[in-house]
Order: sequence, then C-alpha cells, then structure tokens
Amino acid sequence: WVPIVAAFIAALTASVGYFLTQRVSTIQARRQTYASALLAVESYKQRVRLFWSDRVGRPIRRGGDREGAVVADPSRGRRAATG
Repeated sequence: WVPIVAAFIAALTASVGYFLTQRVSTIQARRQTYASALLAVESYKQRVRLFWSDRVGRPIRRGGDREGAVVADPSRGRRAATG
C-alpha cells in the first residue's frame, strides 16, 4: 500500500502545482492585457486633446465648473453660461 499512497500523493501534489501555476499565468496575462488597453486609451485621449488644442489654438482643459465656464444645463437640456 505504501507505493500506491506515495504515487497518489505525488500525483495530487503535481496536479495542484500545475493548476496553481496555470491560474497565476492566466491572471498575469489578463493584467498585462488590461494594462496595454489602458495605455492605448490614454494615448488616444492625449492625441485627441493635442489634435483639438492645435485646431482651437489653446489648451483643452477638463471640467466646466470654473467661473465663466460653459456647462450643461440639465433643466433646459442645453448649454448655458455660468458666472
């Protein structure tokens, strides 16, 4: 019985090690894909921002809550000047 139990324990240890390694590899690949996609999106946003700042002649800023900025007026469904 000892060789059978030893073989079973060895097979179980090898299987658990294999499945853990595969799981870690899958998680790492998923994180790498997500990081690449996020980098592509940020690069695209930067290119769009530069494109429009070249066309408008001034930097494009995020937000619209500053004094005198144009923001959406949800009650009227259109844009309204603040300030």
